[in-house]
Amino acid sequence: MLLFSAGPASIVLIDEPEISLHAAWKHSFLDDISEVARLADLQVLLATHSSGIINGRWDLTEELAYMPATATESSDTKSSEDTEEEFE
Repeated sequence: MLLFSAGPASIVLIDEPEISLHAAWKHSFLDDISEVARLADLQVLLATHSSGIINGRWDLTEELAYMPATATESSDTKSSEDTEEEFE
């Protein structure tokens, strides 16, 4: 239901939809969500580990990689201990 309450030009984030989908629905999910996005003028960012969700549309995928922070970036950010102290 939240998908249909998103306003035009919204970005909708969907994380691992395969977890709650029947196996047969996985193959049509990308086409279905693409059609909803087109009709509602939405952008969809989808995270999945399922090749069934991708269903051959590898042209729509981007692989993400973890990049650890450099020493300079690390010193600019607060540690979890600093954050915990702020809330005590």
